[in-house]
Amino acid sequence: MKTIVTGCSWTDRNYKSHHLPDIDTSWKKWDEYLGDSYGWDIINVGQSGAGNDYILDRALEVIHDNDSFEGGSNIERCVVALSEWARCMLPNGVGVNPGLLTSVFNDNGELNPRKLKLNHQTALKFFEVYPFDERFQKQRVKDNLYKIYRFIDICNDKDIEVIIFQMIPALEAFKDFCSTKEWLILNNILLNDPYFARIEQLIRDNHNVKIMGWPFNPPMGGSCMLDDLEKEMKNGTWAIDTSDGHPNAMGHEVISNLFMKWYSNEL
Repeated sequence: MKTIVTGCSWTDRNYKSHHLPDIDTSWKKWDEYLGDSYGWDIINVGQSGAGNDYILDRALEVIHDNDSFEGGSNIERCVVALSEWARCMLPNGVGVNPGLLTSVFNDNGELNPRKLKLNHQTALKFFEVYPFDERFQKQRVKDNLYKIYRFIDICNDKDIEVIIFQMIPALEAFKDFCSTKEWLILNNILLNDPYFARIEQLIRDNHNVKIMGWPFNPPMGGSCMLDDLEKEMKNGTWAIDTSDGHPNAMGHEVISNLFMKWYSNEL
């Protein structure tokens, strides 16, 4: 039986640093520690830059690919490490991240061509047509909740264990594009969306559904793995470098330890 692991660059076993391209990042990743500890046969589909649309849909694609004609599946569980909720996928399969809009400019507000990679160009063009405004932000929150619910529901139908956690902050990226008041409104939208209540019902009613740090956002009592990692390892010692905030070898090991400590209490 197989275990699917899906996520963004923090889960991508082939992650390469854009800021430090010469550094060897082939160290053991957090999901490999889980495989060793639990004896899980893992299919890792983590992808750098992926938003939750891709993260969840890619896992479903693997689930369907592993269905037999008799209706059974050799997938035993799915471990989902969610990314920022602001990210989304375009119809051509390119992911766009509003956070890139703030990373390609100098401090004086001028565009820095050296920071402008192909995915940045795509994002800039997209957000010129569809500004990341209040309407867009609200829809991203609602879409993420629906996608999470749909994913859990499909896995339940197939008797697949679902393990979900928020790897990096869910709504923090929205703060660069809205006021504090508007950001708090987004939190209320999350709480009051009907799919939020449906997800909570699934958590209560099904032992096969395990969600770490729910509802992910600190103002609502939730947390993400990055929060726990920073508490465990002070002064950023878990990161590759000050210019690259992805986990280094020790960071990945600590992520696995934090996951296993939580998961053992859920069994």
